[in-house]
Amino acid sequence: METTFNFNRFMLLVRRQWIGVGKIYLMAWGVLAGLLLFFYILFAGSAGYATNVESIVAMLEFRSSFFVFLGLFYMTIISSSYFSQLGEKAKASFELLLPASRLEKFMAALFYTAILATVSYILIFWIVDFGFVTYLKSKLISVTTTLQVESGPAVETQLLVNFYQIPFPKEVYYFIFLPYLLGSIFLLGSIYFRNFQYIKTAISLFAYVILFAFCMYKASRWFLGGTISQGNGFWESRSTVFMVVCIGGIVLTLLLWTVAYLRLKEKEV
Repeated sequence: METTFNFNRFMLLVRRQWIGVGKIYLMAWGVLAGLLLFFYILFAGSAGYATNVESIVAMLEFRSSFFVFLGLFYMTIISSSYFSQLGEKAKASFELLLPASRLEKFMAALFYTAILATVSYILIFWIVDFGFVTYLKSKLISVTTTLQVESGPAVETQLLVNFYQIPFPKEVYYFIFLPYLLGSIFLLGSIYFRNFQYIKTAISLFAYVILFAFCMYKASRWFLGGTISQGNGFWESRSTVFMVVCIGGIVLTLLLWTVAYLRLKEKEV
């Protein structure tokens, strides 16, 4: 099979993969929506004891952290399961002999584990959150409050807002690479390991993180021990540190995707 990329053949591969895994994805989306509804219903039970709208709004603060951690878990699950069939000899033979280049197969993997996974997660979360907030608004008499602005007239502000209307700190956007970085790690694990891909990848990742943190701690003690910070160095600026972390995360993600592709090219039954 040639190693070039053909768009028509790629689209046929994407359609073929959907026929094979479409039902699994639909089930995963159903489980995701059910899990979201479960947590929102738990919140509704607690909100029933609230005495005012402000208390209910405070309870809704769980959405930000819940969105992040559930999203990371969802991305890793999807990525870890995509090439899991390569661990079974019968299924691996069929997948490797498909009339498509390894590059097209890997690009299809990125489509399902990065693009489709991101869009589906955000859409499902938005639908559940929008429906729940709309329900709360219909049950409350007043969902607005009046603010007195200095040198200006009083304005009304909405207390209950949908999740996508919540303003996030600017620093959060520097970590937009994180779900794709974790996804690339678990995608590589699904190719590298023959069985229990998610568990083995998670254990390996945990061990590497602990080792990396220990080495960084020792290195910082060795290089910076006994020195006095001047307060105006390159690393003193928070925006600089966040920018370096973001660029490093993007580069590492691309590097891991490249390693995963090379590993897929070498994959044999």
